[in-house]
Amino acid sequence: MRRTIVIALLLTTASIALGQTPQAKSDKRRSIEQVIRQLDHERIQAQIDADVAALDRIYAADFIGVGQAAP
Repeated sequence: MRRTIVIALLLTTASIALGQTPQAKSDKRRSIEQVIRQLDHERIQAQIDADVAALDRIYAADFIGVGQAAP
């Protein structure tokens, strides 16, 4: 039973992936890139502005930054 469900899910996923046009894949990739660029811009601006609330929202709770120490 479980094997049948897994096979059905794989076939459904494959059908959806194969059904996408190259244009749809390109648009999706471009959209993802835009989201990442926007988040990175927000992160940089939060660092510049020393916006602790924004940095808490952007970074994972267990984030550890490593870099050059400020003079």
